[in-house]
Amino acid sequence: MAVMLIEAPTGMGKTFLVKRMRHHTQIESQLPIVHIDFRERRAHDTLWLVRYIRDQLSKIVPPYIFDDLTTTINQYTTPAAPASGLRTTIKKLRLTVEGQPLEVSVDLVAIRRNLNEFGVTEIRTITFDLGLKFDDLIGENLAAKVIDLINRCERFKLLDQLVLWGAGELPHLIWWEELVPEPDAAQPAAVDASPEDHGGDLQASSQQARQLAIKQINRAFSSCLRRVLDTHRLVLLFDSFEDATDEAEAWIHDQLLVPMFDNRFENLLVIVSGRQTYDIRDRKPLVGKTGLDPFTLDDVREYLLEKRNIQEDDIEKVFKYSRGLPSVLATMADVASMPSADEDDW
Repeated sequence: MAVMLIEAPTGMGKTFLVKRMRHHTQIESQLPIVHIDFRERRAHDTLWLVRYIRDQLSKIVPPYIFDDLTTTINQYTTPAAPASGLRTTIKKLRLTVEGQPLEVSVDLVAIRRNLNEFGVTEIRTITFDLGLKFDDLIGENLAAKVIDLINRCERFKLLDQLVLWGAGELPHLIWWEELVPEPDAAQPAAVDASPEDHGGDLQASSQQARQLAIKQINRAFSSCLRRVLDTHRLVLLFDSFEDATDEAEAWIHDQLLVPMFDNRFENLLVIVSGRQTYDIRDRKPLVGKTGLDPFTLDDVREYLLEKRNIQEDDIEKVFKYSRGLPSVLATMADVASMPSADEDDW
C-alpha cells in the first residue's frame, strides 16, 4: 500500500490518530515524515507546497539535492521585497542543554504548532510553572491561549524556559535550530555553495506563462524527490484535507499520487486525512481507505478509568452525552480534571 486515506466526521479523533502516526513514524519506525495541516491558513499553492516539502527534507538529506529545484524557483519568481517594520517570528536564544550553553534560533510559528500538541492540562501546568496564570491568557480556545502564552513568554524573557520544557516533553519535535558559528573572515567562502531561495512570488505575464512556470517547478521537484527516495523511505502526511485549496488538492493528486500509481515514486507513503479525501476506487492494491467509528460503552469506561484516572460513577450517562465521540469525551475528561472553585488558591 502506497496511499492511505483516512475519512471520518468531525470529532472522531482524526487529529489524535494523526499525532500517533507521526510519533510512531518518527520515533518507533525512524522514518522521516513531512506533515502539512491544512487548517493552518497559509497560501497552500504549488509554490508553497514545493518550498515547504523541500525545506523539511533538507533537514534529513544533503541540501544540494534540491539545488536544481531552488534554481528553477528563482528563475520563475521575483525577489521578495525586504520587510519593513514587520515582526519576525525567528528569535535567537541562549539555552543551557545538558549543562552546556547553546546558541539557537527558534521559530515562534513552529513553537505554536508544537505546543498545540498538548492538552489543556499540560498547558495549565507549564503556565503555572512559568509564574503566569492560565486564566489570564487571552483567547476563546486553547489554540488562542497558546498564542498569548508565547507572546507573554517573549515579553517577560521566559521563551527559553518554555522551549526547554516543550523539548523535554516532546523531544521528537523540532524546537530549535542550533546556530553555526560564523566562519573566520580569513577563510575563503565556499565556492560550491547551494543557491538560496530568494523567497519571491511567481512571476508570469499571462496564464500560459504561469502554467509553464508551474510545470517546470513541478518537474524539478519530481526529479529531486526521486533522488531522495533512492536512499530514503519517506512519509508525507496531509491533515485536515477538507480545508485544502483546490490547487493543493490537484497538486497532491497529480504530482504525488499519479506518479506513485505509475511506480515512479518507490519508498514513498502518502497519508491523507480529513472529513473528505479522494475517491480513488480503481487503485485498490495501492490505496487503503479507512474510517473511524465512535467509542463503545466499554471504550468510554476504559478511557475514563484507565487512561484518565477518573472515577466516574455514571459512565453510561457520559457515554450518552458524548455519543461516543472521542473529541467530546476528551473535553468532558479535561473539565472533570480541572480543580473546582473551592480548591483554587485564592
